[in-house]
Amino acid sequence: LPHWGCIAIDGPEAATFLQGQLTNDTVNLAFNETVLAAHCDPKGRMHANFYLHRLSEQCFYLLMPRATVLTALAALKKYAVFSKAELSDISHNLSQFVLINSDEKLLTQLLACDESAKVIRLPTHHDQHMILVEGAQALDFVNQLNEIAMNSKMLGWAGSSQWEYLLIQQGIAFIHPTTVGELIPQMLNLDALAGISFTKGCYTGQEIIARMKYRGKVKRRCYPFSSRPLSSDSILQPLPIGGEIFDQQGKSCGLIVSVVIDYTDENSTAYGLAVLKVSAIEE
Repeated sequence: LPHWGCIAIDGPEAATFLQGQLTNDTVNLAFNETVLAAHCDPKGRMHANFYLHRLSEQCFYLLMPRATVLTALAALKKYAVFSKAELSDISHNLSQFVLINSDEKLLTQLLACDESAKVIRLPTHHDQHMILVEGAQALDFVNQLNEIAMNSKMLGWAGSSQWEYLLIQQGIAFIHPTTVGELIPQMLNLDALAGISFTKGCYTGQEIIARMKYRGKVKRRCYPFSSRPLSSDSILQPLPIGGEIFDQQGKSCGLIVSVVIDYTDENSTAYGLAVLKVSAIEE
């Protein structure tokens, strides 16, 4: 996944620092456990959301689209000044792979080839695993991966577009540079994806997010969509992330947060996720 990156947070106060910043519970996150989470501004708008993985007692990984890493890192560093926690972009040190339909036996066989590789069991689907490999070992890992895949129908290697399509199928979207500061976590359905803890206590943006749950109504939600050309001889129009969606009256009713195009389909069908006004869906 060359378009994915990683922020590492390491130090004796890493867990407590993140506990006061992220939407999910970091203090009670078990070793090698992974959850969805987000980091918000004081108004509850997301700088970024990501897979939060606890590597050890004092080390955490935030896995997210690479294009958002620098923005997310800068936002977190503003609050880390007085904490004993080191924040760093380690995207260039890691190669990330996603395996689908992989059982434990095959994973063990694969990881035996590279002791430095780390397995992250993704929280929404247990048959999907993210493997983190040191950059210098990536080519050797690919060779081993191909060799094992040739001898087993149980091991699938997801490319970048397939990975995005799998995320869309699961209803999972991530903040990109064009959507930074636009959405609260509930708009990406993080409350339904176990990406928000409503019992952990205070964190940046918590007041707005909790008020939305207990006293308000989420007016925008994330929905799946597909898009095709109007006719067989027309071309599918670009669908940029952050692009607006309009209703039949020409009024803006939402924005695109994730999209992938299936070029194997003669119509070049696009699949994606969009944050839309709930009232527009109901109508």
